Amino acid sequence: VCIAAGSGPFQSCQRAHSGYCSTGQEDQADLGWTLSYLGLDHTGSVNQSFRYKQISELHWNFISKLGRSSKPIFVQIAKQVVNLNPTELRLPSRAWKVKLVGEGADDAGGVFDDTITEMCQELQSGVVELLIHTPNSSADVGSNTDRFLLNSAAASDDHMVQFRFLGILMAVAIRTKKPLDLHLAPWVWKQMCCIPLAAADLEEVDLLTYRSLQGILHLDNSVINEENFTVMIPLDSFVAHSADGTLVPVIPGGHNVPLTFSNRNDYVERALYYRLHEMDRQVAAVREGMSSIIPVPLLSLLTARQLEQLVCGLPEVSVEMLKKVVRYRDITDSHQLIGWLWQSLEEFTNEERVLFLRFVSGRSRLPSNPADITQKFQIIKVDRPVNGLPTAQTCFFQLRLPPWRRPALPTLSFKNALQKPTGDVTDTTSMFLYSLCIQHDQCSLITETNDS
Repeated sequence: VCIAAGSGPFQSCQRAHSGYCSTGQEDQADLGWTLSYLGLDHTGSVNQSFRYKQISELHWNFISKLGRSSKPIFVQIAKQVVNLNPTELRLPSRAWKVKLVGEGADDAGGVFDDTITEMCQELQSGVVELLIHTPNSSADVGSNTDRFLLNSAAASDDHMVQFRFLGILMAVAIRTKKPLDLHLAPWVWKQMCCIPLAAADLEEVDLLTYRSLQGILHLDNSVINEENFTVMIPLDSFVAHSADGTLVPVIPGGHNVPLTFSNRNDYVERALYYRLHEMDRQVAAVREGMSSIIPVPLLSLLTARQLEQLVCGLPEVSVEMLKKVVRYRDITDSHQLIGWLWQSLEEFTNEERVLFLRFVSGRSRLPSNPADITQKFQIIKVDRPVNGLPTAQTCFFQLRLPPWRRPALPTLSFKNALQKPTGDVTDTTSMFLYSLCIQHDQCSLITETNDS
């Protein structure tokens, strides 16, 4: 598939933070413009006045406004993949090859992995309209406040194509054993497995609506009676809030059907039915996409949790799991550098380990079963300047370590590069600057400590 990653600084940003390797001359103008903007010349030399503090003060909105004019990566790939023969997508490692228009990147697997991660971020950042936060998240109450639901308002023909592609992505994740970084509520996974939803499921994603319906239904021990019902209950017709907060009729013409004390049971039943089935069309489209890659009827044999683990793996990046799949080249596990590396990763927060994983593999999650990691995590000792910065090749899940002299340096090299800057900048920008630095071995660019 071919995608446009934008132009100008954003294009170089996308390439650099993802570990893409430019092999041609066609992108020198963009890279030169970006280096010039950041205070670097074309060789990567640092101006004397340039400091990491200035990196933190960069505004992502400025870079985005100048650079990104193309459609979301998810939308671009969806339009191409849904028209492919499904048999061509049933591959064990990579379902399609990505070509970045105007870029010099050759996709040996790393570009595919990174675009998958990018698409997951687009889905959960609002760039693509297929997912919405749970109502509990919006109200900051109850459980699943960090989870997403399918957007029932995304109902156009284009949206249905995109939901089908989302299903293809999920099935490809299962088949290739490369998890998606998606934070979907258990509600969604139950629907995928055809597990009937109940009122308790509504409570898990929309506590306020659940309590409201229960309050209307059970009035035995309250002061509300037939005489004051219309005064005490804020609703006056057969309408309810949908998952995105919109007030919608729960039956055809519901706006014109008055809600009364005598028909309240019917109202609650209709409102609950609407909420439990409002995403049925979107779920059907996702399952249709999955069915082109895997036998969907077998999903009914799984629990919601089991399906989530198949598609999304583990949210925690485990150092122990990385140790189980590592392979050392030109260095042994007893080498001092290796001890320092593992010690640094264990000191990282999970967010920092996720950034590390993305830097070395293009992915943000690992499978739940170590046996499903078919590509070994390679660690190579390279002949570079002492106390330099590590490099990586995402296509080969490969980390290249320079020689370090002190145990604190691995932590400084990684954490100063991967941590979120203090200014109005995104993690993507931080990763871009990190990659830009390591390509030119400018350790002083990202740290002002005495160890730099």
